[in-house]
Amino acid sequence: MRMQTQVKSHPALIRRLALASELEHGLCLQYLFTAFSLKASLDEDGLTMEEFTYVRKWKANLLLIGAQEMLHLAQAANLSASIGAGLNLRRPNFPQRPSYYPTDLPWGLWPFSKETIILYALYERPSEFKSPRPDWFPSDPYREGTLASLLADAPTTKDPFNYLPSEFARPQASRYITIEELYREIAEGFRRIPGEIIVGPSEAQVSGEMVDMPQLMQVFDREEALNAIKLIIDQGEGCPSDRVDSHFGLFVSMYAEYTRLKTQRPEFEPARDVQSNPLSRLHPDNTYPGWRIIKDRFTRRVNDLNNGIYALMLQMLGRVFHGVSESEESRKRLAGICMRMMTGLIVPLGEKLTQLPMGDDPSDGNQRRAKFAGPSFEMQFTQPDLPFARAAWHYYHEQLIRLEETAAELALERGATDTLAAAARTLHQLAELTTYNGGTSEKSS
Repeated sequence: MRMQTQVKSHPALIRRLALASELEHGLCLQYLFTAFSLKASLDEDGLTMEEFTYVRKWKANLLLIGAQEMLHLAQAANLSASIGAGLNLRRPNFPQRPSYYPTDLPWGLWPFSKETIILYALYERPSEFKSPRPDWFPSDPYREGTLASLLADAPTTKDPFNYLPSEFARPQASRYITIEELYREIAEGFRRIPGEIIVGPSEAQVSGEMVDMPQLMQVFDREEALNAIKLIIDQGEGCPSDRVDSHFGLFVSMYAEYTRLKTQRPEFEPARDVQSNPLSRLHPDNTYPGWRIIKDRFTRRVNDLNNGIYALMLQMLGRVFHGVSESEESRKRLAGICMRMMTGLIVPLGEKLTQLPMGDDPSDGNQRRAKFAGPSFEMQFTQPDLPFARAAWHYYHEQLIRLEETAAELALERGATDTLAAAARTLHQLAELTTYNGGTSEKSS
């Protein structure tokens, strides 16, 4: 294991936890995108029954890992709250240069492939292998060309950051670390920073019961903080025993199963022809190449609907974790709404987007491009601050009504599927749950 950077101060620990939150948030979305790209029936390009069984297994495992990343994000929120900080729900838009984060790995949205599995195994790898290292596992993925296809549209030679003097480079928590090492740095901070460190209000933390996450721990002393960090490392990297049910272990199994099926039948393709890093529009931080704009009008509108739902869900989650002016009952209600937005809206719409066309792009010339789009999870740089309960709930209600109207309008377009009509019904039900009647929040705004 490499020497860890010492976390010697309270502000440094807050920054590490903010970085961890960004990584957990972004990885959750990457795993969801890859899961959505997998075929969903035997009718899609002739899968055999054996192949389809494995494809369903991989999708289930990717969704499970994505859900556990949400747990890790919530756990990072409680760790941050324990030391007086809030949950960091900010992150950059996809894609970003590998050096954006200290993991030095590609950051983007990719359909299922051998290279994508390797990338995810690299993210979740343990710092030290207790069991034998897989013979296919790259020691240097860039030198060996393992991830070349993921960066085919964004060669590192075009990255202006490669030519910046070091004093102008983006500050990093530490240089080229695994996620496990980042959490071990955080653990060292909780263990060794002197003086009082658990200074946040206890009511700022979220219980597992409030957000339907039984494993979520509240943190009221240093030992509880270390136990919470251990849970994250055990589930992700499987340390210290390389557990087969860890995220890393599941990706290792996925790789072995995929390569066996591909060897048996070279024509086997488990994923739809999905575009990596699709976007409805460019944003100020889309400076790294590799994205592609969705040109099909209907697809772009469905993607915008999904982005709007995602953005509103983040605002509501922020209130669940920051809303100490809310009652526990109203925070629990908001958490339940967020869960339904994820499972009942973002998941089905995200999967549907991987079956909708990207549209013709005359600028592509003869270059081969993927046929289908996917959810882009775009982040807007201007978001309202809603500190007052009554105003916040009124805003949520109005936004849900607006999104419902958009979904209902799209559901009437030719070729639309039941997914959009179902989304409109779900949005209507959620809007009814956000009507502020004085009992939604027991505390005064």
